[in-house]
Amino acid sequence: MQPVSARLTGEMVSSIGYVKLKILSSIHLEDFFLFLFSAMMLDMKKPLLHIKKSRTGMGLFAGHDIPKGTKIIEYVGEIISDEEAQKRGGQYLFEINSKWTIDGSTRANKARYINHQCGQGNCDAMNVRDHIFIYAFRNIKEGEELTYNYGEEFFEEHIKPKGCKCRKCMPEDK
Repeated sequence: MQPVSARLTGEMVSSIGYVKLKILSSIHLEDFFLFLFSAMMLDMKKPLLHIKKSRTGMGLFAGHDIPKGTKIIEYVGEIISDEEAQKRGGQYLFEINSKWTIDGSTRANKARYINHQCGQGNCDAMNVRDHIFIYAFRNIKEGEELTYNYGEEFFEEHIKPKGCKCRKCMPEDK
């Protein structure tokens, strides 16, 4: 038996007062109802996620405690061929598979503000039916910056030449 799916847009969710993210994704109804229940339990005066200055530039931060395993956000943008991705280059390209890549450079893609963390960050990116979702790898506290490991290829090309500024490589002075 196939699971029942629903289309959920950020505009629909905003209109009922639960979230202010403008994302478009396919989700299963059980995920949707779990999301609604979770949203009702939160203080809705605070955003679920917010962008602010971090040690590496801009970052995405948790507006509430996020339990381990929670699907946080989808990495969205224009779907382009691998050939087009090679032409464009840039640091906001997220490979879906060997043929297709997401160009997440649009500012509407709030997931682009999740910064790199050497080792294991507090999030993990997963490809689910050619959609890239960011999940909480562990419990994340309110106010904590969201991070995940971008992988060796990205690290070598974009981060290493400038020097990594993640918490593992540059711990804060106490």
